[in-house]
Amino acid sequence: MHTPPFCPNPDCRHHHHHTRTRAEKARVGTWFWRKGLRHTACAGSHQRYQCIACKRFFTERTFSIDYRVHRTVSYRDLIRDISSRVSLAATHRNRGISPAIRRNRVGRLARNCIALHAECRPYLTTPEDLIADGFVSFEVSQYYPCNLHILIGKDSEYLFAMDHVTIRRTGRMSPRQKIHQAELEAVYRPAPDGIITSFTRILHSMAGLVLQWEPEDPVQLITDNKKEYPDAISRCEVAHRLLSEQSLGWRHISSNHHRGPGGPMFAMDNFDRELRKDIAAYVRETVTFRRNVQNAMESVQVYRMYHNFLKPYRVRGEASAKRWQRAGLPAKLVKRRLKTLCVRRAFLSHYPDIPEEDLRVWKRHLYTPGQLKQQLPWQYIVA
Repeated sequence: MHTPPFCPNPDCRHHHHHTRTRAEKARVGTWFWRKGLRHTACAGSHQRYQCIACKRFFTERTFSIDYRVHRTVSYRDLIRDISSRVSLAATHRNRGISPAIRRNRVGRLARNCIALHAECRPYLTTPEDLIADGFVSFEVSQYYPCNLHILIGKDSEYLFAMDHVTIRRTGRMSPRQKIHQAELEAVYRPAPDGIITSFTRILHSMAGLVLQWEPEDPVQLITDNKKEYPDAISRCEVAHRLLSEQSLGWRHISSNHHRGPGGPMFAMDNFDRELRKDIAAYVRETVTFRRNVQNAMESVQVYRMYHNFLKPYRVRGEASAKRWQRAGLPAKLVKRRLKTLCVRRAFLSHYPDIPEEDLRVWKRHLYTPGQLKQQLPWQYIVA
């Protein structure tokens, strides 16, 4: 018989019941009542409960990743499509689903992937040098380029953080293109300090890792010579303090550096190549570019999970090794979480330490240029 792990009400005292010890659970006793069955055409009959403390009604379906859905979709097939350069239209045809269903399921899966990384983050105890750089693409149109800032381990190639920012188009344009750009910017103009703000969020995540590791030797942050990075360092007080205490080193690399194996930024260059190769929206000269920033970043979060936990570190040699193993994560934790990744629903209130860049994706705070109305999160997303 199914037993609910906790009360889904974030304001209830039993919301964190699953974290209690066996003695604490025995002292609390029964905290719910069984209230018959609830029948749905999609999932059949399932048990209904009521919390004794807050009187909230819920069912066993409340804890499923398919909470409030009327049609089941294979999440493993979605992971395979996202990481195999399958376009959105091809996914709709092959899986027999509508665009709205796909967006909804990828969003659910992305939140579970964010929760997986948040739960594993405290167990990242193997110090290594870090590489930070920006991946440039575009969404909506080429008048709205974007910069995807990435923080990756130099040795493990584990992807620690990523953040999205829309930037202003630069470079050579014809007079007609300049007029069109001015018309678009009259409606929406990207923030002039967007790159600095985005990279500052990455620096906060990086500083948290360094403080968590407490390394004997300084951790080296490797970046290129982008002019906005010093301003971002000055904005991030924690990173600035680590540099002054010599717990963190900062190494600048020219953009003309060697990009093959053994190069100073090979981990980033290799991940850049994988993004171009595996995600249809980022292929050079593609026509399958994304029209919505929020949906694009949810797909990237799923690919981040695939890169860190499912994809082999190398095709040859250590074929069975994964990047999470090289990052020092405990196997028991990772296997337990991967087993429930496509089954259990992640609750935001159970992960108070999610980095800001991931929280923006979870709460659907990313703005799409030209969007007429804000994408408000559904109630069950922020529970």
